Amino acid sequence: MKVLTMCTAHLPEDRTLQGDYARALFTQGEFRLAAQAAEKAFRMDAPEVGPLQVLADVMRIERLPGAKMNYESILVLDPGNRHAREELLAIDREMRNSAEQKL
Repeated sequence: MKVLTMCTAHLPEDRTLQGDYARALFTQGEFRLAAQAAEKAFRMDAPEVGPLQVLADVMRIERLPGAKMNYESILVLDPGNRHAREELLAIDREMRNSAEQKL
C-alpha cells in the first residue's frame, strides 16, 4: 500500500484515479487515507456514488454522525443502492436501541 501511495502522490488530480485509490485504501483498512482520497474524488457539481460510498463507509466504521446523511445522498444519486439502504436501516435500528436503553 505504501508503494501505491508513493506512486499516486505526484499524479494530477484525476477524479477516477482518486476514487479507485480510495476504494483500494478502504479494502486495506486504511480508513483515514481512504476518506481523504474519497473527499478529493468527490465533487458537488457532478457527484458520483463510488467516492461518496467510501466516505460513508469510513464514517460508519468510525461511528461518525455524517454517515447517515451520506447514505441518504447515495440513495438520491442511486435509488437502487442496496448497501446504502441496508446501512440506513441498521443506523436507524441502532439509534432506536440506544434510545430504548436510555429509558
